[in-house]
Amino acid sequence: EEYNRAFVDDALTGFCAHSAGGWYGERIDWVIVGGESGPNARPMDDEWARSIRDQCVHADVPFFFKQWGGRDRHRGHEEAVLDGQLWKQMPSISILTT
Repeated sequence: EEYNRAFVDDALTGFCAHSAGGWYGERIDWVIVGGESGPNARPMDDEWARSIRDQCVHADVPFFFKQWGGRDRHRGHEEAVLDGQLWKQMPSISILTT
C-alpha cells in the first residue's frame, strides 16, 4: 500500500506538522512552498525559498513554488518565479487497476 506523505514547515511561525496518518517511510514525496497572502501577509525572504528548493533538488524531491506572498511583492505571472524559473514540479503517482 502506498501513501503520499506530507510535511508542513512554516519558517515564519515555527509550525511543523506531518500527515495525520503518521509517517510512512523515509522520505518526503513533495514540497510546496509559498509565502503568506492577504492584507496582513508578512514578507518572505528569498533565501528561505532557495534553501528549500536546493534541498529538494539535492534529495530528488518534487518542488512546487506557489507564491512569494506579502503585499505588492510581485505582480501577475511573475509572482511564482524563483530565480527566473517557475517551479511547479509534481510527484509521480501510481495508478492501481484491478
